[in-house]
Amino acid sequence: MNHSREKACSILSYIGFLFLVGLVLEKDNPRVRFHVNQGLVLFIVEAAGGIVLSVLRIVLAFVPFVGGLLLGLLSFAFSAAVIVLVVIGILNAASGQEKPLPVIGGIKLL
Repeated sequence: MNHSREKACSILSYIGFLFLVGLVLEKDNPRVRFHVNQGLVLFIVEAAGGIVLSVLRIVLAFVPFVGGLLLGLLSFAFSAAVIVLVVIGILNAASGQEKPLPVIGGIKLL
């Protein structure tokens, strides 16, 4: 087993659709699968959040000023939360730990 490839695949799991790299290259490695699962869940949460924010953008367009301000705050909060989860995931993967991400880490898809 190539430890550096395992670590690279684990780290890449948290960067958008790059979770697919670990899923393809290290599909039988339980440590990588853990991080791939975490990355997949995070990717789905990002996509769902993007859809929700797009719908809110349409709805809040009818509320002058306050709608734009609210959308901006929600977008910022969501983006900040995603970035924090990505950083936590990458740090866990880089240190070889299998710690679930806060809030969404208990979801198991793989």
